Amino acid sequence: MKIFNNIHLNTLYLWVALIAIAFIKMNIYTLTILLVYTGYLPHINALFWLSLSDTGKQIREHLKFWHWTVVISYIVFVYSLYAQSWATALLNSTFPVDPSKFGITGAFLTVLVAPVSLLYYPDYLAGIHTATIVISMFIIPFLGIALLVGFSIKKTLKIIAGIFALTFLMSFFVTLMLNFTMHIKDITRTFALNTDFNSSHLCGDEWANESKSVIFLGGNKVLAYFDGRESGKQFEVVECDHAKIF
Repeated sequence: MKIFNNIHLNTLYLWVALIAIAFIKMNIYTLTILLVYTGYLPHINALFWLSLSDTGKQIREHLKFWHWTVVISYIVFVYSLYAQSWATALLNSTFPVDPSKFGITGAFLTVLVAPVSLLYYPDYLAGIHTATIVISMFIIPFLGIALLVGFSIKKTLKIIAGIFALTFLMSFFVTLMLNFTMHIKDITRTFALNTDFNSSHLCGDEWANESKSVIFLGGNKVLAYFDGRESGKQFEVVECDHAKIF
């Protein structure tokens, strides 16, 4: 089918499908996949452009294999330092304990979320969002000016429809990523609770009846999660007596 011939449009079709799936079946996994894919969307299209376009082919032809090896190795090294440092800092600010105890969440943040944080700073996103609002405000005046100048109605409407679609998608994209960056701690907390925290443990203390899950910190210390408590008091470092028998 012709509508699937453009690989860049196919990435947008997949994005729209993920949005629909996330709204139909909303949970931590569908939302995480949507947010990560949204963050990587420009990277994916840039990679396709470099791989398939004529300009991209010319760029690749001017760089030898060893050039690519050096460049990619340097980028991976620098990025790994940044990503690990960023993930560790985020985990420590979300859970003020040893970040190494959050193995799965740390890997998730380092590999999938750090590239998103590197590209989408809230201040930049807010500026782009403002620009899309300003552009949308000029759509109707542009229609009137184009008709007065003498452009055909069909051509004018086609241009306006393209501008409207572009500003709408850009606004939706920026809003999604802005919400993602503003709620990154909530996302980290929810992901950790679904992966690194353990609902089964040997703690027989009185607090264990109230706690929903724990993460082991070493020795007899655990970080316990109390779902029934008010926000800001749901996590507490407590001692575990390991009294249960199995």
